[in-house]
Amino acid sequence: MDERHLCRGKNRTGWHIGNIVDTVHGPQIFTRRNGFTGPNDLIDADTIGRCTGLKDNNGAPIFEGDIISGGGEYDKAFGLYVVKHGPFQDSCGIESDTKSFGWFLESAKDKTHKTLLFDFEESSNRHQYYVVGNVHDNKELIQ
Repeated sequence: MDERHLCRGKNRTGWHIGNIVDTVHGPQIFTRRNGFTGPNDLIDADTIGRCTGLKDNNGAPIFEGDIISGGGEYDKAFGLYVVKHGPFQDSCGIESDTKSFGWFLESAKDKTHKTLLFDFEESSNRHQYYVVGNVHDNKELIQ
């Protein structure tokens, strides 16, 4: 299964990765191996995050809501990042009024600092991303 089409969500039994299905009972995750999570194990809608289609340097899929540690001097200046999706204005040092839409990283230190999340394997900058947690289980990392 192509990871970029997967979602992740949490319920009382833990995290589940698969396809989100909005049922009459609420959101559920369907996985090829286990089927539906079931009406008694509904996914908390606030925890649902889409896969970016990218992997970190350890090979772990990167999901919306993940907390990322970056490499390089530039990334160290802004600390940890949160993976988000939507409209944003890139603040990577380029003066521009241009707004972008897509996957981006928001600095946990400075919420106004946003930068494009790009495929580091294809980049000449060779950024390093490591998933160190997520905004639901590791709030202390971004406070």
